[in-house]
Amino acid sequence: MLSVKSAIAFNRLLTTLCDPSSLSVTTNRKTTELSSSTVAARATISKHVPYIVLEFIQLSLTHRMAHGLRNALSPGLYAMFDVMGPEILRMVNATLDVQGRVLFRALYDEWGKLGKWSE
Repeated sequence: MLSVKSAIAFNRLLTTLCDPSSLSVTTNRKTTELSSSTVAARATISKHVPYIVLEFIQLSLTHRMAHGLRNALSPGLYAMFDVMGPEILRMVNATLDVQGRVLFRALYDEWGKLGKWSE
């Protein structure tokens, strides 16, 4: 069983991957365009994030989570939603069954209220 301490460590990994600092992103170019390097890194990870979200939803539907575990994972889930564009969100939704869509919609609404950066 996953502990809250492990969930916090996994959350840290997810947030680091989905929102890398400019110092952690390296490029082969000679320019100092840090923001474009960060955007490129986020685009690269966005290809893999839907699979993590789908696995989280499937595991949430088939296994019971310990108390406090979902709250510990929430920032990482929000970071993954930040990386996914509208087309990827639609693809994830279309991949799920009815129960999965209900959970995905609840996570998406929660992200919209608590985790989404206002633009």
